[in-house]
Amino acid sequence: MDRSVNLYFGLTDRHCTALLAGFYPPNLPEDWRSAYMMNEFNAMQVAADDPDAQQVCADLADAPSRHWVWVDQTHQDLNWPLSQHQIVFDQGDLKVWRPDNQQSGAVVGVVPAKADPASLRGFIEAFIAQTPKTATEQVDAALFVQADASAPQTAHDLKMLAGMMGVL
Repeated sequence: MDRSVNLYFGLTDRHCTALLAGFYPPNLPEDWRSAYMMNEFNAMQVAADDPDAQQVCADLADAPSRHWVWVDQTHQDLNWPLSQHQIVFDQGDLKVWRPDNQQSGAVVGVVPAKADPASLRGFIEAFIAQTPKTATEQVDAALFVQADASAPQTAHDLKMLAGMMGVL
């Protein structure tokens, strides 16, 4: 791959029933969920209906490593730690790449949770190829897995494959 892309990986819909039942430890306090997610993945989505956006801000301020955060415009007025992390505000016009839409020029992509390694590799290659070109050819972009019970494993698989492909 000839393009330099900093890839980040995460899950959509952090509050979906499947993740609440299977991803987070059973006795984990609710206000620790975003920190737990940040320890597992370096990308996070904060949707319009997320009840803990303020907690995500606080957890990001304390996060020891850089994260890529996709934030719905309803939360843009919070005190996001912009200097520490890549925060992308979705004003409703954010380009989102998906395997079935082949959007081009997107810095955020969403893939299905149930995919075999060959498909995941293809998703990574197609996503990187369509990211916007910049003067420095360095792009920060995030690939999210659609939340369901298998999403955490798929996200880990994506990250492992990206490392094997030399794109991390």
